[in-house]
Amino acid sequence: MAINPNPNPSPSPNPNPGPSPNPNPNPHPHPNPNPKPKPKPDQVKSADDLTNRPFSFTVQVPERNYFLAAMSDADRNEWVAAIGRATTESRP
Repeated sequence: MAINPNPNPSPSPNPNPGPSPNPNPNPHPHPNPNPKPKPKPDQVKSADDLTNRPFSFTVQVPERNYFLAAMSDADRNEWVAAIGRATTESRP
């Protein structure tokens, strides 16, 4: 009778390990050659009456409205002005 010198032998390797794991979990590894352009806001304005929250404003883009809130009326006015400037500067 032979004595096994290693009482806990490692399991034998799987003869059929299957495909190797994909190192990139992104199901779309190649960037979209025709990305959709990012929508530009149509309107940025106060939304206190729509949200019942103070210092709120809305950024309206095609197919979606974003409702945001600032910490003060002055902050909201700065945000609305900055977004308005950014959208008019970037339009051709």
